[in-house]
Amino acid sequence: MGEREIYVLGSINVDLMFTVDNIPQAGETLHGLDYLENLGGKGLNQVRAMHELGAKVVMLGAVGGDAMGEKVLASLRGWGISDNYIEVMSHVATGLACIIRMRAENRIILHAGANFAMTEKVLSPLLAVKPGGFFLAQLEVPYSLVLMGMKVAKTNGLTTILNLAPARLDVQDILPYVDYLIVNQRELELLTTIYPREEVDVQLAFTQLRQLGLQRLVVTLGAGGVLYVDAYQTIFVPSYRIDAVDTTGAGDAFVGAFVATLAQGSSMKDALYFANAAGAYACLHVGVEQAMGKREDIKAVMKGEKRDE
Repeated sequence: MGEREIYVLGSINVDLMFTVDNIPQAGETLHGLDYLENLGGKGLNQVRAMHELGAKVVMLGAVGGDAMGEKVLASLRGWGISDNYIEVMSHVATGLACIIRMRAENRIILHAGANFAMTEKVLSPLLAVKPGGFFLAQLEVPYSLVLMGMKVAKTNGLTTILNLAPARLDVQDILPYVDYLIVNQRELELLTTIYPREEVDVQLAFTQLRQLGLQRLVVTLGAGGVLYVDAYQTIFVPSYRIDAVDTTGAGDAFVGAFVATLAQGSSMKDALYFANAAGAYACLHVGVEQAMGKREDIKAVMKGEKRDE
């Protein structure tokens, strides 16, 4: 069939990243060691990851009618990503993320801004799609729009993927419309009360979710690798040994690479291996824009070269 188009409903943020030795206590002021500003939001991060891999991707999202919104749109055009389906919300600010990075781990504070002001209009491209493509969403935009998007995409013959981030409990109504659910350990624990450390944990969690209508589950286990489960098979992919610098973009790099490689016709096993390497590559870089590797970068990680330039 060839490569298929991917529609992504998701958040668009401007990321402000501070690097610190320690997290400040109440009433305490600390000097940051470093500062970095770039574009982010789970939706845009995943679109960027797929675009770097040559995928045919369409971004559905919103920005504010402010200078940051203008910067986002200009950057999208500069990267070669269409801004045709980005709503400009004149009455709100563009989404903002404050990221505190300490010893390769991160803590994030979000201001939703335009991401939670977008309207049903943003889903209009899904009404005229051809069957066979993909629809991907996360939960940094209104849940009602994600649910509606999943229903429309499923009705129109798209393969649907939900990255349950940030996690929430009340998603039972959406699971029957989700072909692939992608979660990390904490997200799966919140959803099922099972914290997955090994294969049996993931299989127990999948049994719960299958009763709610879910077809396929992908669980990232950090240094423990990745597990995929459906009604017929379980696939385990081990992690890559790297010296992580910053984990901020790893999850989005994984999701983007996973969906892109599926859309380009890869097998499930190959898609998981490649996506796992994309997540590892992201951990070798500070910031999200710098973390989304091209195909040759990710293949270098798979070969053990750990290319970081």
